[in-house]
Amino acid sequence: MSLNSTETSEAIDDFDKVLNRQNGFKYFAADDFDAKKHVRFLVLHSGNDQIFNYDLKTVPLDQLHDTYYRALSYTWGRASSLDSLREIRVNDQIFFIRQNLFDFLMTAFAKGEHGLIFIDAISINQNDHDERGSAVQEMARIFRNANQVIAWLGYPETTELKNIRALHAGCHDGDHSSEWSTSQWDGFRYLSYNRYWSRVWIVQEVLLASDMRPTNVESAISLRNPAGTKLDTIDEMRQELQRPYTLTKTFQSQTPDLLHQVLRKFGRLESSDARDKLYGFLGILDGQTQTRIVPDYTRGLDYAYYQALKIGLWELYRDRGVISYSKQFTGKGYIRYYCDARDAFGIADRESIPILRQVIAKLRFRTRFEDAILKVQWK
Repeated sequence: MSLNSTETSEAIDDFDKVLNRQNGFKYFAADDFDAKKHVRFLVLHSGNDQIFNYDLKTVPLDQLHDTYYRALSYTWGRASSLDSLREIRVNDQIFFIRQNLFDFLMTAFAKGEHGLIFIDAISINQNDHDERGSAVQEMARIFRNANQVIAWLGYPETTELKNIRALHAGCHDGDHSSEWSTSQWDGFRYLSYNRYWSRVWIVQEVLLASDMRPTNVESAISLRNPAGTKLDTIDEMRQELQRPYTLTKTFQSQTPDLLHQVLRKFGRLESSDARDKLYGFLGILDGQTQTRIVPDYTRGLDYAYYQALKIGLWELYRDRGVISYSKQFTGKGYIRYYCDARDAFGIADRESIPILRQVIAKLRFRTRFEDAILKVQWK
């Protein structure tokens, strides 16, 4: 299948979206659907005659608390060619999805899973930028109200599956980590370093879930506790594991974060769309910060970066109204945040410094820095 010239750049890693658009896939009841008021769920069937043939069900957002459903948290993976895609049917229409999602659906079918499930690649019209922007603002509500969030870790290799089985058996028998075998530690290492945990979106999906089940083709582990929050980087988790009596848990978040804190800690995580380095954290941010973010997929990366700089600096200096730089800079000021945001969004200094100047002017902060100092700082 050939692509239009205007779609060539998008198709590099969005081939599924291009094909679904070119094939004319239609979301039924489009006239009545409003992403600010509704959410779509994929209906999983357990009958043998329903394999890879699915329906969509629309539910008002204000009825989520009365609806039993699950939400899928997973890695999208690449979609750069037909070989990386698989075909299913949704509402009796052909729909292309990526391999990792297809693997999950096969596993769910084999296990007899049924009912409503939220899967962003299908539930959200990815070719409608306005709908995507509205849906991003409702992710917190969707994942917080889910009866269960399934973290799909993907298909392991044969050796890894053996190690995971050994780990699962040891956990079931109550073995202490000090008694684990080499195979069990290898299984734990595989799960800990799984690419799933490198995603931007995983941060809010984990923190918002009241009941999360990391799972692969065979095993499932339930993490359940609504009392508090702990989500660490791999290095931090490794340090915790070196303490034999430390128990590390993942809870539902009760405390919102500030954007400059989140970007500093999680800005290096991966996302297929760099704009999600801002939009992907929306659900866990402080209320005042949330109201200042406008998800807009019709605008480029520079707009998302502009918002991130502006909001982060506003958080840091809203009470002082001054941005300062000195030779005794300790790393806690605007330059550190500028570097955090710049690196997170992957924007070069020659493009990002002019945006920084725009932000400072827009915020009307009194500034105390000289061009000569900036030139030295970023040489």
